[in-house]
Amino acid sequence: MIIRKISLVALLFLSLSLVSGIVSADVKSLCKKSETVVWSCQFKSKVYSICSSKDLTETKGYLQYRAGNPKEIEFKYPAMLQHPKGLFEYGLLPHGAQLSFKNGHYNYVISEDLIGQPNISTSKNDNYLSTIECAQSTQSLTNNSTIEVFRIVGAYK
Repeated sequence: MIIRKISLVALLFLSLSLVSGIVSADVKSLCKKSETVVWSCQFKSKVYSICSSKDLTETKGYLQYRAGNPKEIEFKYPAMLQHPKGLFEYGLLPHGAQLSFKNGHYNYVISEDLIGQPNISTSKNDNYLSTIECAQSTQSLTNNSTIEVFRIVGAYK
């Protein structure tokens, strides 16, 4: 009886892993083939991605947030490809993770609860503007590999 319960739990876990892999494989990205997709999500026809160079370390490489669609990137932060030190702030929350950055008077916050889809909130001069709920997203901001990216570049607070 115990073996049967363990087998059912293992089968359920494997099924959920395969389904989540299929969903994340379908998520578009604004990253180039020569880059690493750190995170990406879709909302209607728009795609929001965090892309990095493959050689990202404590002192070299780049990380960039992009918004738009595969034919036209409408917004990039930072505007030029550069090392992300001091540009992003990442932190774990009691029930998820959060990545934020500031571009002029605008603040961007990507939040991800352990349950549910990520969302991206924007504000201007600390006045709330909008929040989008991602319909689908790639790997989670709480994945160990994602946390390590932000730790390496000094954004993990």
